[in-house]
Amino acid sequence: RYVAEALYGPLEAVATALDAALEDDAFLSEFERWLDHRIGRPTPLSRMRRLSQELGGGQLWLKREDLCQGGSFTACMAIFQALLAKYMNRSVLVAESGSGDFGVALSQAGAALGLEVHVFMTREDILSEPLAVAEIKRFDAHVVSVDAPSRGRADAAAEAMRVWMSQWEQALYCSSMLAAPDPYPRMLAHAAGIIGAEARVQLHRRAARVDYI
Repeated sequence: RYVAEALYGPLEAVATALDAALEDDAFLSEFERWLDHRIGRPTPLSRMRRLSQELGGGQLWLKREDLCQGGSFTACMAIFQALLAKYMNRSVLVAESGSGDFGVALSQAGAALGLEVHVFMTREDILSEPLAVAEIKRFDAHVVSVDAPSRGRADAAAEAMRVWMSQWEQALYCSSMLAAPDPYPRMLAHAAGIIGAEARVQLHRRAARVDYI
């Protein structure tokens, strides 16, 4: 972990809780229930017939993650982390967002579970994504502006983690970046892994053979 020493304890607490949650049938069942009843999984798998023909005849399939409640695949990551916060008895979610997609998904998850949400975005991203910012605020989440020389999540993530470090016993840092420190890549892999698992089942039912998912 290439992070400040002050983050070792908070990250270790999250890792311990994650390992316990992944072994807890009640937690996993609750996650699956939210995927089904809230997010709208499984999402459809559509065969792109005309595009496949135009690109040489290979089979191209599109997993319709845009149909998730929240509008993107990040809804899976958001609800998993919100449920983990409840599992850890945390009441606040702290996160960064670039385009705003993850901020919207997390604000919805937080509102559904009664959690306070703070979404950090650079000033340029806030100005560039007014619809996402408005949607985040519609769910009573707080958008925190971060002064940064350019757009992107790096500076917003650094500020979000700095704030989390000071209140980690009440808050959980949430992320949609695989570049986040452990255990976040493992957490996100589990939460987003449902997409590939669904696709495999759907392709098998259609007797479709594909080279890549």
